[in-house]
Amino acid sequence: MIPKRLKEGDTIGFVSPSSATDKEKQPLIENAVKILKNMGLESIFEDNTKVIDKYGISCGTAKERAESINKYFKNPEINAIWCLQGGDTVNEILPYLDYEAIKHNPKIFMGFSDNTVLLNAIYKKTGLVTFQAPDAKAGSEDAHFDSKYSQTEFRERLMNANKDIDAEYKVIREGNAKGKIIGANLNCFLKLTGTEYAPDFKDTIILIEGYRMEVRRALHLIAQLKQQKDFNKVKGVVIGDVFGFDTEEKKDTSGNRLHFEEIFKELTEEYNFPILKTHSFGHRCPCTTTPIGVQGEIKDGKLIITEEFIE
Repeated sequence: MIPKRLKEGDTIGFVSPSSATDKEKQPLIENAVKILKNMGLESIFEDNTKVIDKYGISCGTAKERAESINKYFKNPEINAIWCLQGGDTVNEILPYLDYEAIKHNPKIFMGFSDNTVLLNAIYKKTGLVTFQAPDAKAGSEDAHFDSKYSQTEFRERLMNANKDIDAEYKVIREGNAKGKIIGANLNCFLKLTGTEYAPDFKDTIILIEGYRMEVRRALHLIAQLKQQKDFNKVKGVVIGDVFGFDTEEKKDTSGNRLHFEEIFKELTEEYNFPILKTHSFGHRCPCTTTPIGVQGEIKDGKLIITEEFIE
């Protein structure tokens, strides 16, 4: 199931399914709204985007955050739903989403980081293609929508339905592969482990990126990923920017520089699926927009979208 593409005059509804947006981030969001306006797109914000729960963590209760999304899916005047930012608690809302309403009102749903949980869960429960996309912020090092690259890829994917991802890749393990594209932020993706919301691993190409990644965290997350059912049926992996490894020098006991992608290759040496490395998605870097739940292909050292993902 694929959504309709955005066109000039369409409206994007913003939600906060995880962390609350504080006053410092409001100017960054307003900058992103101006960029969208220049693309001919309107913006509307759910009432609870500035609310904070009693724990001081999330943007309202789990039910309130889920209802914000349900409401926008049911609203025919909203053409796309964009998660403002990530956090840690988005998995709380999964039982309260109206998956039948989502099925009957397919539209663009996008986000990244903790919203990896939603992108993959919604795809699993409804079959709707979702989108790994940058946060809707511009004006700081942590705001991905500043970049002309991010803006162009957003437009090419969501308005022009362009399958060609503009990205440079390094081949970590050679090979070609075909499979459904799933995943993204590794820590958040693994929150779905053992639940009804986890997508199948069979015949997939997994996207991986990370935030504040330390060596010990990388080791246990890769181990956990390998222990997923049908991991042996994964066809390929594309590793994006891993904030921590790509921004700081991590070293082994001999003083050699450690790279996440090389650790991943070493710890999956019993498999022969291809591995690519790119800096085209992740935290604090320019970000492409990639559909989750569509057929893709790793061929000649590139990730290619091979299936229609938007109409």
